Amino acid sequence: PRLGSEAQQVFRAAKSGDWHTEPDGAVVAGGHQLRDGEYQLTLQPADSTSTSVLETQQLVVALDTTVTPELEAEGAARDLIRKIQQTRKEAGLDVTDRITVTVHWSPPDANEVYRHEPLISEAVLAQHINWHPGPKEPHIELQRIG
Repeated sequence: PRLGSEAQQVFRAAKSGDWHTEPDGAVVAGGHQLRDGEYQLTLQPADSTSTSVLETQQLVVALDTTVTPELEAEGAARDLIRKIQQTRKEAGLDVTDRITVTVHWSPPDANEVYRHEPLISEAVLAQHINWHPGPKEPHIELQRIG
């Protein structure tokens, strides 16, 4: 009420980011100094699909949701790990058995996926992985070692 018809100017200024805090802690919006109780400072995410504000209003969390070719390849490698483990289970192999893996697969980013071979080998206890061209979805063959 103190601002009268200029209140709308203050609202527009606040929404557009035309506000600041003074060294003494006072808030100024659209050229008007606001008194305690006339405003509330809250954090608002700029993009609600990748940004969130904690309930305490003291922290904003933003996630970079960009999927790079490297992340795509890592995801494909982790999917392959899951499929190898499923094939191991279906073959009746023990989870601790050392194996040789043959993969028939031609992913679009094959060279990037192949770079994750150490991760794949460690996760599935593979002594060796043989890569062969194949379909869009991997076809997996396992052989127990020893």
